[in-house]
Amino acid sequence: MIYVFDTCALIEIREYYLRSTGLFKHFWGWLLGLMHTRRIIIPDAVYQELQSKKLSSSQTQAAPAEGKKDAFFKILVAEGIPPLEEDAAIKTQAKVLNAALSRFTSGLSEEDGVIIATAKALGATLVTAENPQENLPPEGSSTPYRMPGACKLPEVNVKCVGIKGFMKEIAKERRERRCRPNELL
Repeated sequence: MIYVFDTCALIEIREYYLRSTGLFKHFWGWLLGLMHTRRIIIPDAVYQELQSKKLSSSQTQAAPAEGKKDAFFKILVAEGIPPLEEDAAIKTQAKVLNAALSRFTSGLSEEDGVIIATAKALGATLVTAENPQENLPPEGSSTPYRMPGACKLPEVNVKCVGIKGFMKEIAKERRERRCRPNELL
């Protein structure tokens, strides 16, 4: 399975699994390994959001002027993990998503639409830290669709999970995969 990560999911991981402490070095090695092998995809839209993400005021006071990029962006650059550039298939899926959402109030940014379109084009699961929308707003409602709700639209139909759901799926895949003696050679 391939996973496309949203910006908020990466920021939440950075905040809860502090890389700088060294306590989670195995977790970070595993996560970055999934990124290097392209099981986790970072769309260019996420890369751009992380690059322009402003630090909180307490972080800004302690950081030099150059350091206004999100720490996760710096990790991706340091580890040599490139973004997935938007291609024709992603652009086509973005048009389908925009058409599907045109009937509803949308709380999605243009970047969110591209991230969902990337997951759809790749047949991947979207990982976000946004709260799931169990009850989808009806047409004409002022309640906006968020990423999890937009993924449920029949025209979109992208599996969307939170970080906990992602961890459970990866663990299940690992349990189900049988390792034969020569498989690792």
